[in-house]
Amino acid sequence: MDRYILKTDGGSRGNPGPAGIGFVLTKNDEIICRGGTYIGETTNNVAEYHALIWGLENALDYEVGELSIRADSELVVRQINGSYKVKHPQLKLLFLQARSLLRQLNRYDIAHVPRGENANADALANEAMDARAQVGEPCKAYVIVADDAPTPDTPDIAEGSYHLSVKEHFDAAHHLYDYPGQCRNLHGHTWEVEVTVSGTR
Repeated sequence: MDRYILKTDGGSRGNPGPAGIGFVLTKNDEIICRGGTYIGETTNNVAEYHALIWGLENALDYEVGELSIRADSELVVRQINGSYKVKHPQLKLLFLQARSLLRQLNRYDIAHVPRGENANADALANEAMDARAQVGEPCKAYVIVADDAPTPDTPDIAEGSYHLSVKEHFDAAHHLYDYPGQCRNLHGHTWEVEVTVSGTR
C-alpha cells in the first residue's frame, strides 16, 4: 500500500509579524508536491494552522485516502488530537476548518516532530517570507482569505470582531428500507454538532 506523509510548517518573523507557510507531501518517500507562500502579518500559531490546512487541501486534491501528518507545532498537533482545548477565537475557526478537511480522509494520524525533521517545509515557509510570494510546486494553489476582510454586510470591521461558538448534541432514529442487513431495523444515533459564527457586532 502506498504511504503518504504530509509535513507542514508555519512561522512569523515577530509574533505577530510577516508570516509564511510551507508543506511537503510525499508518496513512498518521493515528493509529489510541495509549496510555500507568504500570508501577510499574523502570529506563529495562525501560520501553523494555515500550513496544515493548505497541506491537507493539496493531499485531498491529489486524492490521498490515508495520510500521516507531521508538524513541529506541538500546540496544533495536541489541539487536533484533542489533548489541548482551542480557546482563541481565530484559532477555533482554523481548527474547525482543519477538522473538516481531515474528515474527508479515510484515515489519518498526526504527530509532533522536532524542527530538524521538518526542514523542507520550514525552508519553504522561509523562502516564501523572503520572496513575499508563493514558491514551490503545489498541487493546489493557496488562496488567501483575509480574516479581517470587509464584506458588504460589514463595511467597517475596525470596531472589532466577535465569534460565537455553540456545541450541542441530539439523538435521532431511522431505518434503511430494504437494506440487506441489520440497519434495516429501527436504530438510533447520537449526533454532535458544533457551529461557530463571526461578525462585527
